Amino acid sequence: MEKQRMEALINRAKTGDVIARETMIKHYKPYILNVVHHVLSRYVTWSDEETSLALIAFNRAIDTFKHDQGKSFVNYAYLLIKRDLIDYLRKNKVAPRELLSSEEETHPYHDQKAVEQYQEAIQQSELTEEILEFKAVLASYQISLSELEASAPKHKRSRRRLIEMSEAFCQHTTLVQQLTTKQRLPATAFSKRSGFQKKTIEKHRKYLIALILLKINPQWQRLTTFVTLQTGGEQDDPSSPRGSR
Repeated sequence: MEKQRMEALINRAKTGDVIARETMIKHYKPYILNVVHHVLSRYVTWSDEETSLALIAFNRAIDTFKHDQGKSFVNYAYLLIKRDLIDYLRKNKVAPRELLSSEEETHPYHDQKAVEQYQEAIQQSELTEEILEFKAVLASYQISLSELEASAPKHKRSRRRLIEMSEAFCQHTTLVQQLTTKQRLPATAFSKRSGFQKKTIEKHRKYLIALILLKINPQWQRLTTFVTLQTGGEQDDPSSPRGSR
């Protein structure tokens, strides 16, 4: 999560914005679970009491975090979760690995490892969510992921040109509205407004629709890179749509 967006969500959550708080919790859930696992040195699930305590501590971190205190939110949340878990374990006369050191002390190596594992889990989770959302939207246009892959240009020049075409399409608000309302590419209207040949537009219809959908849905950032760069082939295609206006 970008720092600016995170800070905005924290500020909104502090003022009672439930959606902002839930967004933070959903995003950081893998990290919270990983911190509990690290402190307890054992496998844990969300049904464990310790994870419930960690979630409470995370909520408190949202409420008390100050952007100018010289500590990242992730490390601050780590410290609060760790303290609460240690207090809980002490009351239950359990000695976790973390009690071997001062509870006030942070461990850069452990923190970094936890952050890296969290980031990896988050990236994988977010990409999976984006793919599922994208798949559902494509289905409304009668396009499957396998069809999209099959229709993807194999040459860099063709891909570049189609990206240019999708950008040109998105400049026309009425065309975008027609596409999203009717789930159909207005090839004729686009050809007249842009100068691109209708034959070229129709030939690459599925891939072009996918590119347009990605451009009007910036939240699919990771998927955009995946879709536009995944197709192989480094050769230039002499029959590409370049100059086909």
